Amino acid sequence: MSYTNQGDDMRKMTNDTTTGETHVNRDHLAGSKVGSDVPAEIRVISGDFRAFGLMPYESSAYGNSESPALTWSSIPDGTHSIAVIMEDADSGNPPIVHWMVANIAPAEQGLPFMVPEGQSPKQIKGAIQGITTNGQVGYFGPRPPAGGKACEYHFQVIALDTELPLRAGFGRNDLLSAMKGHVLSWGVLVGMFRR
Repeated sequence: MSYTNQGDDMRKMTNDTTTGETHVNRDHLAGSKVGSDVPAEIRVISGDFRAFGLMPYESSAYGNSESPALTWSSIPDGTHSIAVIMEDADSGNPPIVHWMVANIAPAEQGLPFMVPEGQSPKQIKGAIQGITTNGQVGYFGPRPPAGGKACEYHFQVIALDTELPLRAGFGRNDLLSAMKGHVLSWGVLVGMFRR
């Protein structure tokens, strides 16, 4: 299932009742590129913001770039690892990558608040982090231009049937290539941020 063929359900889901804006479908994001032929059944939530709600200032690069806590459910049987990628849907193609975590153990049910920068965060079993568009390994918070519209940040959680042959500091293309043909299901949580 991709963003474009979710039809009316996606249009309803992306209609922001706070601003009245309808958010555009995003085919250039990781979930659509590698998960277009599998169901998007993973439920992703955060205690720090609601779906299509504003992310906390502390989670932005204007604040402290503190990664928000994420929780997921409905991970399918046969999952051997989980990957998370956060992308700026409004930044073009390819999108700006704000966070990538791969090889998360399938028993993990989320990511804690404020995952530290670095290659292998100890509190997440099996996990390694990739390099963001700005060149750091770990979470890089939103930093849209001041005074502009709220931008969409897609936290995509992807269940895989294998552990990925990646090293810490991997790039987006490395992650997409490694995931191809191994996606069992995926889900997305969209957060907004404006300055």
